[in-house]
Amino acid sequence: MLAVLLLVGLAAAQAPERCSSPLTLQGRELSYDYERRFERDALWVYDAYQEAVAWYETIDLNSTRDAYHDIWLWKERSWYRFNIRSRQCIRYELTLPFAKLEIPPNARFVESRYIGSLLVNVWAVEGEDVFSKYRSERVFTAADCISVYVTKFRPTTIERSAFFNLTQQITRRDLFVVPEECKK
Repeated sequence: MLAVLLLVGLAAAQAPERCSSPLTLQGRELSYDYERRFERDALWVYDAYQEAVAWYETIDLNSTRDAYHDIWLWKERSWYRFNIRSRQCIRYELTLPFAKLEIPPNARFVESRYIGSLLVNVWAVEGEDVFSKYRSERVFTAADCISVYVTKFRPTTIERSAFFNLTQQITRRDLFVVPEECKK
């Protein structure tokens, strides 16, 4: 009997398989970084087929609020940052490859836990994005592999992002359209 219980315990303690999120997602992202006094409340759209991500966001940085439309288009290697109020646009070059929402090969399984009645898996990852290198904790739903929470530990700060009301259907494809002011 003890051997059976031990086998059941070992099977339950195994790490889940790595997975990829759906290739299209749309929802709301709330992010904050207390060290930099940064908060983001955004409509967020992700399209892995087109290698594109967009945010239509309100940002509060050091108690100054502004609204932006950020469009990251990896096939063009371009990040457009359009200030909605001033109508000014800045284009940056994207130098890192597109990163799908997935559990990368270097991720280490930490644990499974519940958010309410939702079973999620927690993974520890080291990586790099356009801002800096980081260590992170990523939380994905166990059933559909949808990213619901990310904490990035950067050299000088900690960022936290949470995703809500996610659907696999993109209804706001217009968020991938580069504003005319950015084409000048």
